[in-house]
Amino acid sequence: LEYLQDLPEARRVYKEALAIDPTLESALVALERMFRATENWEELIPILRRKIEVLDETQTETIINTRQRIAEIYENNLNELSSATEEYKANIAMDPGHLSSLKGLERLYQKQQQWQNLLDILEIQLDYAPSERERIDLLSRLARMLEEEFRKPDKAIERLEEVISIDAMDVAALQSLEKLYRLTGKWDRLIDTYEKHVDATPDRRERIPLLDAMGTVFTTELKNIDRAMDVYQQILDIEPENESALDNLAKQQVSAGDWSAAHDTLNRLVNTVSDRQRRVDLYFRLGVLNEEQLKDRGTAVEHFRSALDIDAGHLDSLAALKAIHIDEGEWIAAADVLETQQEHTENLRQKSKLQYELGQICRDKLDEEDKAIAWFERAL
Repeated sequence: LEYLQDLPEARRVYKEALAIDPTLESALVALERMFRATENWEELIPILRRKIEVLDETQTETIINTRQRIAEIYENNLNELSSATEEYKANIAMDPGHLSSLKGLERLYQKQQQWQNLLDILEIQLDYAPSERERIDLLSRLARMLEEEFRKPDKAIERLEEVISIDAMDVAALQSLEKLYRLTGKWDRLIDTYEKHVDATPDRRERIPLLDAMGTVFTTELKNIDRAMDVYQQILDIEPENESALDNLAKQQVSAGDWSAAHDTLNRLVNTVSDRQRRVDLYFRLGVLNEEQLKDRGTAVEHFRSALDIDAGHLDSLAALKAIHIDEGEWIAAADVLETQQEHTENLRQKSKLQYELGQICRDKLDEEDKAIAWFERAL
């Protein structure tokens, strides 16, 4: 009958045979083949169920495989997701570690966005993961779900820490942990993770952003100046002219009161940068450092003048130079600086004050009455 061209007649004959003997394997196999070939899924499912019914309960593997085919028909051919779910669940009840059924439930829960059920099925898969690589993949997926769908960063952290306990060099897990530790303010653990990430990064230049991030945490969150300086120095060991590291190192040296070291670092930095405005700002910082902390007024003047060589109208440097000249009683030099200062000052009230001050110096210190009057008149 398998060779009959009249499929309806063949179907009738096989069904009559099954009515006489429901366990007739040849009829079940033939009908299964016919219904599958004609994609008659609705009639194929009862045939597969009949095959399960005639099986001995000890034939677990065959039962599960047959039910798996039923589940896949519901899922892929009939789009009856709830029926497919029940078939996969029945398989899991018989064999909790049946991977194909676990994966089937995973697909269905993902498609229907049933996040709790998906989380549960991934947890079950975790117990039966056949390799460390698959266990890492599952733990990473669980961590993403816990973070994104359940908003449970602490639980996500636990899963990612399990990943690192398996593979300390898993960069994706390290990056995710860094994000979550920042989010939850776990600064010491964040530093530990950055250190592991640095160790997992063979390219020394690729370590620089990680070290820089560590420096920021030490500076802003842990207030650990010594550790901050250490990581910035590590950056400079890799890239001696790294502008950001030199700048941050100098700031930490200032905070630590190591004025001489800060001066040396700023000197390195000013000789490294090419941007004109940054060089002006650095020369000004060097000038202030020498004037206020190192008490080296001569070197301070040199730095302020270096700033003015680049930007003749840099008002902070002009103000600093004016104060030094006045303090030293260098009235001609003070008057010259004041004249330049007022010339580059846009605020009219401030400009007027500078012109009046210049008039006072001309009158009281330089005995230049006519110039004094002229500056007083301009100040009005």
